Amino acid sequence: MPSRPARRAQKKTGDNRVRIDIKVDGQTYRFDTADITHRHELALWQQARLTYVEVFNALGSDKPALFMVAALVFLARLGEGDDSGVTFDAIAEALSMDSDIDVQILGDDDDEDRPEAHAGS
Repeated sequence: MPSRPARRAQKKTGDNRVRIDIKVDGQTYRFDTADITHRHELALWQQARLTYVEVFNALGSDKPALFMVAALVFLARLGEGDDSGVTFDAIAEALSMDSDIDVQILGDDDDEDRPEAHAGS
């Protein structure tokens, strides 16, 4: 499996890095591929039976399913170091069709401190 560590190294250095801001009812979460570890991926699989790739691919649709948004928030919170016992189910239960959801995909060159990076929400 020599190719797997090479891909991980690319992610961590910023090559192919993707950042996504997920705003749910006024609360913004930052998903960053550089923050995702195998433990996060395993937690997602164990709790939601979803893979990181499935969640990421679902963002290609105009309106991703609520459980995919929940999975993205779950990964974002884990990536931000949230060790408060966050669970996929708790996040999914908190979302509804009435939730105000905005997903912004940021390029690798977007500066996270720029206000424009958060525009459109």
